[in-house]
Amino acid sequence: MILTPQQLWKDYDRKSLPLAVSVVSGENTGAYLVRYVYFNGEKTADGVARVYAKLYEPDGAPKTAATVVFDDPDKAVDAFDPSEYLTRGIAVLVIDYTGDAPDKTRYTLYPKSLSYANFSKADLFGEKGSEPDRCCWHTWAISGMRAVTFLESEGYSDIFALGVGYGGLQVWKMCYLEGTVRAGAVIFSGPFAQDASLSYKASVAAAAYAGLIKSPVYIQITSNEQNGSLDYMNELYELSAANGAYFSICARANRVIDPDRADNIAKWFCTHLNGERLPAPPEITAKGSQNQL
Repeated sequence: MILTPQQLWKDYDRKSLPLAVSVVSGENTGAYLVRYVYFNGEKTADGVARVYAKLYEPDGAPKTAATVVFDDPDKAVDAFDPSEYLTRGIAVLVIDYTGDAPDKTRYTLYPKSLSYANFSKADLFGEKGSEPDRCCWHTWAISGMRAVTFLESEGYSDIFALGVGYGGLQVWKMCYLEGTVRAGAVIFSGPFAQDASLSYKASVAAAAYAGLIKSPVYIQITSNEQNGSLDYMNELYELSAANGAYFSICARANRVIDPDRADNIAKWFCTHLNGERLPAPPEITAKGSQNQL
């Protein structure tokens, strides 16, 4: 039984399979270049996953920095706004990791043996007895690792990872595997189900990776998220703080980032890109007076 991240990713090599890139279409908007591509993801006995992605590149900028984006699972690759990153010279690769969906024109193609990676069939919390190495989370993370390899093949050397909602769970895994990304960021990354199977909790859940990350993670959430993720994300921060994690909370909001924090993740990536040192997070203490805080 696989019970640790070390067991799950032992001997994994994200560069072992040729990418076999196919370009679907592309255009120059005048401000940036856009390409829709497919490349090889996870390989199984009955075929290879073909990961679908949209690449935005700043026109005329050197190919140095790029970020892989895992958006909310119900979003198509066109839904993400890359402007905060492109204006700073960071290319953006939005990958479709959740496969077949009725409202998507194109999406990642999974062979039959990986059909559990299609979001409509995903065993999110191990309730169907899926093994950690044969579950959606593992395959989705591999799609992200392969996206890093694709960006490297395009000439990018400083690569980051951003996950929104459930997409954040892949970022923790990418920041665990040394040499994959410079830094990561998660937004609105909700809790893993409390009734998840033991093997899922121990080798797939974000909490299994938070204390083991090799690259720092920026955590951005809102205080009133209806899925109750505030306490869970605080737990992840406490596990990962020693490894350079940062934690930001937008008060009195539900999945809405206030204007003052709208570009924080782009700045977080640039800080690591430029080798700058961040100030230590403030220490917060509570003081009581007359039975009130």
